[in-house]
Amino acid sequence: MKKIIISLLALFTIAVQAQTFPVNNLTAAGYITAVGNITTSGGQFIGAGTGLTGTAAGLTAGSATTASSAITATTASNLAAGGAGQLVCQTATGTTGYVALGTNGYFLQAQTSGCPIWVAGSAYTPGSVAITGGSITGTTISGSTGAFTTLSASSTVSGAGFSTYLASPPGIGTTTPAAGVFLGATNGANPCTGCVGQYVATNFVIITIPTNTATNVGSISLPAGEYLVWGVVGIGNTGVTAVQAGISTTSATFGAFGTYVSFSTPSTTGTQAIATPSVRVTISTTTTVYLVGQNTCVSSGSGSQGTIYYIRTN
Repeated sequence: MKKIIISLLALFTIAVQAQTFPVNNLTAAGYITAVGNITTSGGQFIGAGTGLTGTAAGLTAGSATTASSAITATTASNLAAGGAGQLVCQTATGTTGYVALGTNGYFLQAQTSGCPIWVAGSAYTPGSVAITGGSITGTTISGSTGAFTTLSASSTVSGAGFSTYLASPPGIGTTTPAAGVFLGATNGANPCTGCVGQYVATNFVIITIPTNTATNVGSISLPAGEYLVWGVVGIGNTGVTAVQAGISTTSATFGAFGTYVSFSTPSTTGTQAIATPSVRVTISTTTTVYLVGQNTCVSSGSGSQGTIYYIRTN
């Protein structure tokens, strides 16, 4: 009898495996195993889905360990495609791609479509990079222009352009310095040409000054800036009764009061040296500055020579 029942059950199982049964709702506490396909018509398989294998179109599962195609999965343990270390990216709607491993010194550059690509650092030229509230440490920076709010270095800052800047820095303009003391040089060296504190003395050869005639003893050309200028005029004393010397920006003409000295002198032999006042000269373009002398002489004139000095103050 048992053999007959077992045979009937076997025949029933074979018949079930070969048939298709429509099911409206199927709930299983364990696994559902089928030799063939389990097909849904507009529905979904909903559940934990652990251990599910095969093609599961329309599957919604809490955890899909292995699925060739899963429409929605809360947790997907692994992706079947790709390789070790590759980056996943979406190449199109519903299509996933992979970015191959990069090379040392390369970085990812975004594209207008598709996955980003690896680009060599030397081949990339940014238009403008703004760093706000950050810092660059241990990195070489080069380029034609740039600006820093604060620049500090623990070692040496060098370069042809930097050396040129230090040798001849631009003017400060109207910048007001912070309260404090600006120390001068202590090594005995003269300030550079065009620098604040530059000192120059220029000597002139002997000339003849006609009596009662303002005459240029000599002149110098000064570039734009601010200067303190003064001079010394030597006038032969024979027959001279009055002398005058000054600094002027107009040829053979004395400037305003305070830019020259004049006094009477006894008519004796020898040479008299006359020091002019120190005159502040402020100019915006290259200007000629004159050392002017004059005498009153009983004869037609007297010999004269001189020296003009200046210190750049700005």
